[in-house]
Amino acid sequence: MGNELEHIYQKYLSKKQNDIHYIGESSGVIKLRDIFKTLVPFEHPDAYAMLDNEVLIFEHFEFDSSNNNKKKGSQQRRSEAEDNRTFATLKPSGNGTLHHGEIFADYSIENYKKNLKQAFHKHYSEIAAYKQTLREKGVITGTERITTLFFIEDTTVLGNIVEPEYSDRALEPLVLLFCDFFLDLFECSPDLDMVVCASWFPNEYCLWYMDQTMILEYRKHEIDTSKVKIVNLNPQSIGVKLIIPDERLFERNESV
Repeated sequence: MGNELEHIYQKYLSKKQNDIHYIGESSGVIKLRDIFKTLVPFEHPDAYAMLDNEVLIFEHFEFDSSNNNKKKGSQQRRSEAEDNRTFATLKPSGNGTLHHGEIFADYSIENYKKNLKQAFHKHYSEIAAYKQTLREKGVITGTERITTLFFIEDTTVLGNIVEPEYSDRALEPLVLLFCDFFLDLFECSPDLDMVVCASWFPNEYCLWYMDQTMILEYRKHEIDTSKVKIVNLNPQSIGVKLIIPDERLFERNESV
């Protein structure tokens, strides 16, 4: 999990513009800063933090809005892997070998909801086992308050944008914490205390925080996902392999 924490820090917490957004009282977000500073990498759960007389369980998982096959996994992830394999076969040159690919996936609000629920239930069902493992390792001794945080990463390439005809804004990102089905899910999950959702919106990564005390505030801005469609984008990838004069190899492949 050490590399996974490093991934989260570098991707979402290393830049000033990646502020943590929230609606309601700020004490939870202030506490969140202390949590990220003290996280200890682990395996099951992904990490934990010790704050005064509290042990916080930290679990990270990903989902996207493409079709997800139980045996083969995310359609988007499979297409990205195929694109990366193609890029890996290219031979570098002095003038640069260019690569242009596409990420083939069917994005929909139905997939978004189904994939999130599937991943959520899988990790939520493990909370009792996480606590037991930490007891066996002596992290939980019996006197501490135990809390749980899910870091949920929406990895949909280019993010999820609401179709203009279903929004008052030209480009409105779909933020998980405002979705009706997720608010219902979170409210009915007493063993989960707080969530952070990370997603991409045109120019930056966005982080949103919510704990159980904030649900009513988020309800005021609730999105009825039965009346929403998301833009089915067609992400492209651009890459280059280049041999520079001292014969070092430079290569990079990114989705855009």
